[in-house]
Amino acid sequence: MQRTLTLEDGTPMAFVDLPKRQADARAPVLVFLHGWAVSSIAFRAQHTLNEHFRLLIPNLRGHAASPAGPDARLSMTQLAADVAWLLRRVVPPNVPVIGVGWSMGASVLWLAASGPARGAFAGLVSVDMSPRVLNGSDWSLGLRGPYSRAQVEGTLRTIATDWAGHCHRFLDRILAPGAALPLGLGEDALSREPATMARLWQSLCQLDARATVSGLREPHLLIRGAESQLYDLATQDDLATRLPQAEALSFSQSGHAPHIEQPEAFNDAVAAFCHRVAGPVGVTVGVAGTG
Repeated sequence: MQRTLTLEDGTPMAFVDLPKRQADARAPVLVFLHGWAVSSIAFRAQHTLNEHFRLLIPNLRGHAASPAGPDARLSMTQLAADVAWLLRRVVPPNVPVIGVGWSMGASVLWLAASGPARGAFAGLVSVDMSPRVLNGSDWSLGLRGPYSRAQVEGTLRTIATDWAGHCHRFLDRILAPGAALPLGLGEDALSREPATMARLWQSLCQLDARATVSGLREPHLLIRGAESQLYDLATQDDLATRLPQAEALSFSQSGHAPHIEQPEAFNDAVAAFCHRVAGPVGVTVGVAGTG
């Protein structure tokens, strides 16, 4: 079911709300956060998880049917605040929530869980993401390239002047080498507004979430594809050392998007993790602040 929520600044957020197949208001909630330039359709293969859970799959601002709103609000921090607002408005109290963030969505999830949605999550699932995209003298586990500050300006210029070309090159790296994108995913990404994508990419590249991740205390499932063209296996290993309650899982036939490339195995792993961490009683959705 497609729904729309008015965010705190008046910007509408479109989201998919799939109740548990057998109606249950107390069913655990899975919140899926998509990556940069794509949208909620990237999680179509996860819709079957509503056999056990309620699913919330927002289009983050600036993506698909969710407009960007004021330019000043286009940042990872604002996307995290939007997620917290969604939880406050849509999830009943005392219902366990598990966040699943893919790529940029994992960064948004970390910021939300450590800030405006602190205490809201019973568990977190991060899919193939680095806490810092940029590489430098003290960090080599960001985006493969190597990708440093010198490359960011070039990326931003390319986004502004050749969005279609940049988008095709970006999409070619999402899956394992040689794999074909699911129908509609490429067309969806191409429909993004380049200026909006540039602002969000710049914000993502400015983010250093290493300390943020180290402060998370929720049970955490780290998922990556062994054939990822974007991040090394060592990136996941580093994350595992920063998270006190982390377990790591690698999908041998996947690239950057195991939920697309090996959906059944991915769904089974996420469901098993959720059943372990949600428990029969659940946790209180205690999002910081009121509204």
